[in-house]
Amino acid sequence: MKVPLAAWLTGAVVATAVLAASCVTQAEQGLEVAGQAQDVQVQADLRQASSVAHIHFAENGTLDTFNASAATQTEPSAQWSDGGPASEGRISIRGASETTVALVSRSSSGTVYCIGVQDPADSLGKVDAQSAGDCTGGW
Repeated sequence: MKVPLAAWLTGAVVATAVLAASCVTQAEQGLEVAGQAQDVQVQADLRQASSVAHIHFAENGTLDTFNASAATQTEPSAQWSDGGPASEGRISIRGASETTVALVSRSSSGTVYCIGVQDPADSLGKVDAQSAGDCTGGW
């Protein structure tokens, strides 16, 4: 049985479209996984930074002296800044008061994350927080 050329071409076009859609979906999933990995890394960095802030509080009885210089003495492998924009690979220390401080960073995916260091528990958020109280909404 001979298949008409038009039917064969239609089948080929449909098969090509299905294959292309599958490739796009796999590429999108790959990018999504990569973005999630970048986000997890920033979250881990911020949790470590939070530990550094808690150590500073335990040793000094206050967070109002917690700044990039003090943080670097405890954790020199991290990149710290006093305020400034949320950026990749850097922990921005903001709004330090006697009992609270906000720690902010940006993932390579573009998402901004924060930890509000405070008692009785730290708060988490996906906001460009200027103070610990601004860091809300969770991760």
